[in-house]
Amino acid sequence: DIVLVVGCQGPQVRERLGSSVRYIENQAFRTTNSIFSLYLAREELNTDLVLFNCDILFHKSVLRRLLDAPFANAVAVDSRTELMANEMNVTTDAEQRITRISKSLDPTDATAQSMQLAKFDAHGAASVRSEVELLIEGGHENTFPTSAYGKLIEANCLHAVEAGDLPWTEIDSLNDYEKAMGKVLPLLR
Repeated sequence: DIVLVVGCQGPQVRERLGSSVRYIENQAFRTTNSIFSLYLAREELNTDLVLFNCDILFHKSVLRRLLDAPFANAVAVDSRTELMANEMNVTTDAEQRITRISKSLDPTDATAQSMQLAKFDAHGAASVRSEVELLIEGGHENTFPTSAYGKLIEANCLHAVEAGDLPWTEIDSLNDYEKAMGKVLPLLR
């Protein structure tokens, strides 16, 4: 069961995928961040699920590793990449529990970068849903979904699953796109 929140280029996505998925429309995509898209899909946050943004290109084994991990709630991470400012950096403890996740996390304090693929069980999804609702009601529609992971982190219920040995990239710019097409996509075929 696949649900896509579409906004920018929504008609193009619908044309390409047709009725093979369910759609939720984010008409405020120009003025909000991805947490608002998640808010619009909050009714879906009531069961086991996998959550990721459309700008992540990854090898299918990343998803398989995440799903096979023994944790109910987890995020795929890459500890091999160069950690940089303004990326979704992560810190973990000795048991691979995530202790912090944020784009404002100093890379010198981080242990890995989030690949921005997460899985949640029904309890974890409900926790994220509750936090998303509080954030949006508090006027924080320009933050990231990871801001809603706080309760799971506080409860030591969100784990990191290492997948940095597998090809992946986030596409936020033309340079990222060129890297994805030249270096990552060939490794996925």
